[in-house]
Amino acid sequence: LLYECVSQYRYKEFEPFEKFSHSEKEANILIYHSPVTKKVISNNIKNNWQLKLNNQIIYNLSIKTGAIDTDCNLSDFKVEKLYIESGASNINLVVPNYNSKIIIDTGVSNIDIAIPRNVGATVNIDSGIAIKDLDDFIKRNDTYISHNYSESEFKTGIEIDCGVSNINIHYTDIP
Repeated sequence: LLYECVSQYRYKEFEPFEKFSHSEKEANILIYHSPVTKKVISNNIKNNWQLKLNNQIIYNLSIKTGAIDTDCNLSDFKVEKLYIESGASNINLVVPNYNSKIIIDTGVSNIDIAIPRNVGATVNIDSGIAIKDLDDFIKRNDTYISHNYSESEFKTGIEIDCGVSNINIHYTDIP
């Protein structure tokens, strides 16, 4: 099983569709919903997704949305690349115990990224107005580098492009 997607949508017309294709060694899955129609819809729509992944497969994940409120714990998964593009965002992310690249492109956002202690990290932030908390990092030129980067088992590169934001990147004891 590659993945399981459990979703709850307030309006049936927005329930997701899936497209699937594969080659000998790669599968591509696109999960999407129809664009907004002319029908007047409340601004207070809450759609929920729970994406369950197989921890034996290597993933490249791309999420593009208008707004997002997500709790995403990737510590048990092999995610080589995660790309999140959204407008208003509340992102709580645990980085994978794996060599990875994380790209976050948001507008107004609250971003909290937890990094397992065996993962070294570099962070580049291009922001408008941002409050940044990166206590476990040293800054060299425009790049923040974790204190454990040289000796870490895995490495991740994090790029954040955001508007008005609160950014907290810290280490955690998740194995």
